[in-house]
Amino acid sequence: MSVTTDAPFLIGSWRIEPSRHCLMRDGEEVQLAPKFIQVLLCLAEQPGAVVTREALLDRVWPDVVVGEAVLTRAISVLRKTFGDDPRAPAVIETVLKGGYRLIAPVTQIPPTPALPPVRRASPRWRSATPANLALLGVAAVLLAMIGLTREAPLAASPFTDIDLAVRPLTALPGEEFDPSLSPRGTQLAFVWKPALPGTPDLYLKTVGTEALTRLTEDAAIERYPRWSPDGQYVAYFRCETTGIALMLHTVATQATRAVTRLPHLSCARLSRIAWSPDGRWLAFADQAGPQQPTHLVRLDLETQARYPLTTPPEAYTDDTTPAFSPDGQRLAFVRGGHDVLTVSLDGSVLQPLALGIGAVEGLDWSPSLGVLVATAGRLWSATPDGLHPLSSSPAYTAAPTAARATRRVAYEQTAYDVNLWHATLTAEAAAPTPLAPSTRIDGDPRISPDGQQVAFISDRAGTCGLWLTAPDRPARHLAEIGEQCMEMAYPRWSPDGGRLAFTRQVEGQREVFVVGVLTGVQRRLTFSDADEAMPSWSVDGATIFFASDRDGTWQIYEMPAATGEQSASAMPRTEHGGYVAFEAASGEHLYYTKPGQPGLWTNAGGTDWLLVPNVHLEDTTDWRVVPDGLYYIDRSGDSPAWTFFDLTTGTPHHHASLPFPGCLRADIAPDGTWMVFARVDYSTHDIMLLEPRL
Repeated sequence: MSVTTDAPFLIGSWRIEPSRHCLMRDGEEVQLAPKFIQVLLCLAEQPGAVVTREALLDRVWPDVVVGEAVLTRAISVLRKTFGDDPRAPAVIETVLKGGYRLIAPVTQIPPTPALPPVRRASPRWRSATPANLALLGVAAVLLAMIGLTREAPLAASPFTDIDLAVRPLTALPGEEFDPSLSPRGTQLAFVWKPALPGTPDLYLKTVGTEALTRLTEDAAIERYPRWSPDGQYVAYFRCETTGIALMLHTVATQATRAVTRLPHLSCARLSRIAWSPDGRWLAFADQAGPQQPTHLVRLDLETQARYPLTTPPEAYTDDTTPAFSPDGQRLAFVRGGHDVLTVSLDGSVLQPLALGIGAVEGLDWSPSLGVLVATAGRLWSATPDGLHPLSSSPAYTAAPTAARATRRVAYEQTAYDVNLWHATLTAEAAAPTPLAPSTRIDGDPRISPDGQQVAFISDRAGTCGLWLTAPDRPARHLAEIGEQCMEMAYPRWSPDGGRLAFTRQVEGQREVFVVGVLTGVQRRLTFSDADEAMPSWSVDGATIFFASDRDGTWQIYEMPAATGEQSASAMPRTEHGGYVAFEAASGEHLYYTKPGQPGLWTNAGGTDWLLVPNVHLEDTTDWRVVPDGLYYIDRSGDSPAWTFFDLTTGTPHHHASLPFPGCLRADIAPDGTWMVFARVDYSTHDIMLLEPRL
């Protein structure tokens, strides 16, 4: 039967109470987010029938912009609560290219006036091992924690009737970034790196004038200034040789002192600072060790005591970018780069706000506009009902900052022109030449096995796609990807050059696809509730290797290249971490990199050991296996260079210097005679001001 009211009903042996947002069985009670219960209700209204994703999104999130990843998360959490296996479902079935179907029996029952006492318990999947918790996903763990709280939901943002105008706040030569508006929105603290060589420094600017006040002037790098609530101080990070110092600058006297030091955090892992409305606390992301994820802490400025706020649920999921609520009782922050959450000041109450919304490039909490979230070309206000657009731009949007006393908001806006360049690596090497240039973003180039073509991604057609080109021919569009081209698709050629494997997002998760070079026909290869990425081929083209976090940590898996539906049963090939892998020419073992760790590794001989130590993190996707060795980029010398590691002797040899050290992604031809690389040829980094139109 179907459900026709919000009265309690049964799904199998589970009792569902929609009004209380909970599921019960055998004395256990599991509370879920109201929206997730609504998804279950929609399915229960039509048991046995396929309900499309569009219908579910329209019903549960009406008139609100949300990604399909939110729905995917809801289905995943419901399945975990029911203990349902998506590969052999007994409760919720996924219908490919259709939607979802509730296949368990549904029974409507009247409300029970007096229920027997229930034992408050976590969902079944919260009692699993740490590895299993990571497998179930960040959102599942967070939503389980909601069941332990009774905190009121976040209030919606009162912005719908505001007419907002955008204008440039800075237009200096070079790059301006890390903006912070003063409480009244009359002054801007920011970092400026002039066009001339030099390190970034901190500056102050009064809104409406062009006069600048320089706060720092030295070789150290300063990042992420943040105004105090009373407007008297600016806190910021200073990158030093011994670690990170958290500094405090007094605006009136120009005096500066160190507040505390973060010895384990690197400059590359920094994110914004948050200052509590009462001025007592600073919140920021810290790191327990070099290979650890970042977690949030709060620092008492009076006593210097630190208190932990969050614990990331898996090894490579960072918690970053905190922002205090206007009442100072909670912080919004970013987990894993794609989820926006809130946490109470004591760390006990964790709530999801916006899950799986794409790469989050900054947030802040405005008293009048709500939680501001930047994702690429858009600025949003996030509420429990979804994301509400505040502004959009064809440029890259990041780092929103809100004035506490006004409705002014500042944010970064960056426009890029990224091009591919071709360079010969022989003794007669000439200057690099453009390869299929455009005014858009072209990146992630990969050379075919015969050295005759280059696959790359580009948004030159309006949305991101997979393209082919060569030094002597124009570019050809091969396949639509549909994602932002700053998110690398990592195309990889099959050994015969007839196919390309690549990564694209499906409902907020990364999956592996294969496309025919001649036909342009795409075929999805992986189907799971985890991220699957970084594909490569076996030497005979029969097997696909890929990275997956399905077991809580990134490992290398393998599966037949000719199948897709059985990807959930793919076999693991690493146990101690793996991300980008290539098979040895003999087919007997793998070479691979590890997430968050430098170097190239191998499992030759059945053990996991470091083969090439001096491969930087920025280059761990850019290397190539050839029959007798490995090509990789070595940055340990005076200038970066392609280096050949001879597998017969176990020794590295300098092959050729990189013609441009600042390339984003690079690949070398199998014979080592030429290379292709992506480079930012032009960019503008300005700070924009968003405010109510007069």
